[in-house]
Amino acid sequence: MATDIAAGDRRADWYRTGPPAGASVQALPGLAWVVRLSSQLTWFGVVGVCATLCYAGVMSVTISGLSWQPLVGNALAYLLSTLVSYFGHKWLTFRSRVAHHRAMPKFLAQAGIGYLYASICVHGVAILQWPYWIGIAVVTTSLPVLNFVVFNKIVFAERRSDYLPGLSLAFTVVLADEISHAIAAGALAI
Repeated sequence: MATDIAAGDRRADWYRTGPPAGASVQALPGLAWVVRLSSQLTWFGVVGVCATLCYAGVMSVTISGLSWQPLVGNALAYLLSTLVSYFGHKWLTFRSRVAHHRAMPKFLAQAGIGYLYASICVHGVAILQWPYWIGIAVVTTSLPVLNFVVFNKIVFAERRSDYLPGLSLAFTVVLADEISHAIAAGALAI
């Protein structure tokens, strides 16, 4: 019983001070998910900042430096930042072993939804004749939360318990529907 109390006291200390050097987080199952989530959120932020800087940099260069139309700059910026995001999140954030042929289509579906959202923001800013950086700010602050949940629970989910199967199909159907409406309305030229 004394060893149980001592073990309990050590576990309580871990919550306040963190595990001692060399200790296994597996000894505290309740803490393991916190450590995992903390690591994922940290890497998600690092990868996200890299992708965001890529997006903002390419947008700035294409619009200000090359005098491209905002939607064209947005397309290139979003494509390049999507590549940075996919590989960074697959390898660093979620350390996923899901095969590319399984993860990439789901990732691209979510990226497509994000692209449509970003395009709407950029187009709205252009219509309102506001500075383009407002569109960049809206996109780069609102999309990350949705992306973390979708990437974690759908795109890079390795275990069946982590996976929400209906959402992947739903996102793909919604994306296809939105693209077809945008093409029909002439808002998206292919």
